[in-house]
Amino acid sequence: MMDTFEGDRGDSAEHEAVSRLYELAREGDTASGEYLQLDSLVYDSLLRAYGVKPDAPSGPGTTIQFA
Repeated sequence: MMDTFEGDRGDSAEHEAVSRLYELAREGDTASGEYLQLDSLVYDSLLRAYGVKPDAPSGPGTTIQFA
């Protein structure tokens, strides 16, 4: 049962990060440190979701090749 709770908490944190990233983008505050940190966090989560190795270079504009 504990694993389910931890998974839910992680999903909630990811949702909050995406929501805040969206808010900052709408406000045009894309040069702030908070935006850059959230952008990196969300981008890395997407890479993990698609099975990209963690040691692969990441960041907006990076070309990713899947096997």
